[in-house]
Amino acid sequence: MSREWNAALYDQHHRFVADLARDMVSELAPSNGELVLDLGCGSGRMTEWVLEAGARALGIDPDPKMVQAARARCPDADVRQLDARELGDIHVDSVISNATLHWIPEAERVVSELARVLGASRSRATYTGRVVAELGGHGNIATLREAVERALARRGKLIDWSQRWYFPRLGEYASLLEHHGFDVSQARSWPRPTKLEDGTIGLRNWVRMFLSDVVAGYDGDDFYAEVEDACRPTLWHGDHWQLDYVRLRVHARLRE
Repeated sequence: MSREWNAALYDQHHRFVADLARDMVSELAPSNGELVLDLGCGSGRMTEWVLEAGARALGIDPDPKMVQAARARCPDADVRQLDARELGDIHVDSVISNATLHWIPEAERVVSELARVLGASRSRATYTGRVVAELGGHGNIATLREAVERALARRGKLIDWSQRWYFPRLGEYASLLEHHGFDVSQARSWPRPTKLEDGTIGLRNWVRMFLSDVVAGYDGDDFYAEVEDACRPTLWHGDHWQLDYVRLRVHARLRE
């Protein structure tokens, strides 16, 4: 999670990432005064909705530009630059996380940290020990991944996606949570074809936002044309690109 993000580009062209998961706040249903950890808060949109629900919010993100944007959006929240793999001595009542956990291949380490910080907070009056999280599931953006991988390989660069992303199967992730002391009450995985903004250049804008470090030095027009040609039969829908997202959402609670 050490890569850097463009917070302005994220908010301008990729608002759907948060918008499509806004219902997670109502699913968590935090009580007044409950301290919710927004793990991977990005530019702070989910954090803002947590505050609007009457809860308190601690937003964490490893990227300094995202932290700056979240602080500007949510002056009433505690926003810190932290890595989800090393949460330190924070104390929170519950956790919400959207579109973050798949960026951390060390999934077991993250879940272990969540169990640790929630477990250390049991004596708090507002403690619930709940987790509502959504991440990319097995098969997420498979068409685009294959197209980028092949285009890079033809230019002499090999990419191992397992070192970058973690897109688990439903049972795999539920088992991981249970192994670390959580009871999983809800878990589902489903395809969510997602319209990208910006018409014909929407796909390359997505790559520029989320894969800039991967394609750096290879990202000329010929590269993007090759990726788009490979994706067009399945992902182009008349006047826009529609990315083949697969989402996985879980509700869990730390066991007593």
